[in-house]
Amino acid sequence: LALSDDGRHLCGYGNATGLLILDTESGEQRTLWPSDSARVSCLRFSRDGRELIAAMADGLVRGWSTGTGEATFVLPTGDARVISLAVSNDGRSLATVADKGLVKLWQREE
Repeated sequence: LALSDDGRHLCGYGNATGLLILDTESGEQRTLWPSDSARVSCLRFSRDGRELIAAMADGLVRGWSTGTGEATFVLPTGDARVISLAVSNDGRSLATVADKGLVKLWQREE
């Protein structure tokens, strides 16, 4: 479960529904990632709330636009499973933690 810093978006993952994002002002909700894909282990919003970033149990980190629901990036970490992630204030740097405790730092390409 993740809430954006501005409180406008709430996101959660359900086994039956996949990744859902809710606009807390309008009540609109949409599925960003289907339930038959890898499990989500960690969710974070960018500081400005325009992007949702998820660490996946298959070792990928994925991003989506909160405005359009479109995928913004996919980062193959090379790890079997990512259990946690952090996002810098500008959204360009990420840190991931693998299930074996390995921490990696990433710079996103523009």
